[in-house]
Amino acid sequence: MERVASLEVQLKQISSSSGHRKYNSLIQTQARELSHLRQRMREGQRVCHILTQNMGDTTKAFEELLRANDIDYYMGQSFREQLAQNIALAQRVVTKISGRKDQQLSKELQHKDKIIESLHTKLNLRPETPSSCQALSETTDPSDRTSPVSDECRTNEDLELCSDLDSREYQQEHRLQQPEGGSELDGVNLIEEHLREVRCLRQRLEESIRTNERLRQQLEDRLATTGQMSGGDAAARGGVHSSCQAETGGAGGRAVEGGAETASDS
Repeated sequence: MERVASLEVQLKQISSSSGHRKYNSLIQTQARELSHLRQRMREGQRVCHILTQNMGDTTKAFEELLRANDIDYYMGQSFREQLAQNIALAQRVVTKISGRKDQQLSKELQHKDKIIESLHTKLNLRPETPSSCQALSETTDPSDRTSPVSDECRTNEDLELCSDLDSREYQQEHRLQQPEGGSELDGVNLIEEHLREVRCLRQRLEESIRTNERLRQQLEDRLATTGQMSGGDAAARGGVHSSCQAETGGAGGRAVEGGAETASDS
């Protein structure tokens, strides 16, 4: 009996140490994701600032081009409408990254930092037992489970929520924790949801950057098209002017010849 009791104690210690390692691995993964997300947010803000300046400069240059060239009114109005649509899209992107959304994302990141610190502290202070896992799950804010980011992430079916490596770790941890009871799964599910939200935020930033690139390419194409059209109109006006001069010269020559014939007859 003593040997059985000692074996049970050893098994509990082994499971506790393995649980510590896996929780520490998940916490480190989430910390790396948050650091990468902050970097992408800063990059997105810089891109939005550059895009706003570029849109303003493009609008001024386009208005000067319309004033300098005799372009059809309806054609110019069509270009103005397209440019206004691009400006509206750019403003939506800026608002999505640098406006109220940015403040909301910053608050969520700060909240997740506190969660990481709380998890790390609890793991260092207490052994891995079902009661400690339940305490970890209860320390988190229930509103974090139903945050707007998680709702948006759940509605987007095209996002990859977990990598293959993370899924294998989760499956292994589920297999290890199932014999000890269902309460230990709460902490794992909570960390999984945090990881999904981080990946969802990163995906939104990547989509915003891709939208900026598409807008810039559209502006470059339309400016190139406008330049070609203005050059063609100038060439056409030059051809009409030269033909008018040629006709005027021909009429003058015929008048001189008629005067000479009249003088010879007299």
